[in-house]
Amino acid sequence: VIGVLSLTAVAGVSAPAIIPQPDKLELSQGEFRLTGETRICADEASKAEGEFLAARLRRATGFDVKLVVKATSEPGKGDILMTMTGDKTALGNEGYSLTAKTNAVVIQAASRAGIFYGIQTLLQLLPPEVFSAVAAKDVTWSIPCVYISDQPRFQWRGFMLDVSRHFFSKD
Repeated sequence: VIGVLSLTAVAGVSAPAIIPQPDKLELSQGEFRLTGETRICADEASKAEGEFLAARLRRATGFDVKLVVKATSEPGKGDILMTMTGDKTALGNEGYSLTAKTNAVVIQAASRAGIFYGIQTLLQLLPPEVFSAVAAKDVTWSIPCVYISDQPRFQWRGFMLDVSRHFFSKD
């Protein structure tokens, strides 16, 4: 069964462009602001993914984003929390939920793969300068308040380019 996108929008707030489109996306009023005080909090199992996100944010924002490894399911004010606690097994191995509120962001998953895909969605919610190799200037680092629940629609991921019907040269 293919998942159905559930989009609940708030007046005046447009849905963010996320690829691939998540199964469920609910927008609400407000935004989470990434600042120099923002911390990445990860449980022990999500530590590598936390380091990945902290490095990406440091490079793009110029902020000294700190990684804090702690076992908790509750974020502090201004934190981005990644955790494998809670019952997210129904979302499968690669599924995740992402909740962004004005005071914190929480990514929950049943596995490291789910945490990784949640981070990819989080990065797409930020301004495109987050993919810059150098610190971007004059950028408001904000994420819309949103609840996203997603999992793969198919068992495998792939792409097929049909060169027999649409010829491409070696170049």
